[in-house]
Amino acid sequence: MIHNMEHGGVIIWYQPAKLDAAGVTTLKDFVNQQVTTERFKVILTPWSGADFGHPIAVTAWDWLLYLDRADLDQVGTFINAHYGDAPDPFGGPAKPGT
Repeated sequence: MIHNMEHGGVIIWYQPAKLDAAGVTTLKDFVNQQVTTERFKVILTPWSGADFGHPIAVTAWDWLLYLDRADLDQVGTFINAHYGDAPDPFGGPAKPGT
């Protein structure tokens, strides 16, 4: 996960006990669509560590956004602002399918 962020990617963490199935599906669908674009370094993963006080945390290198619901407008705004804003944004894997 850290390596993905070092290369300009974004991680969307969710706490399974705090986010309903519809919210998880919304995020999964968003990420599945995102990985077909030029901003493909987006990962969705459950969080199993200590409770961070919100259902969702969106992270990029040096950036963090907590959300109380699967708000794709806010997630998209975060990605637009911080995708690629990292120490080695051009490193990492090529876009899937290329």
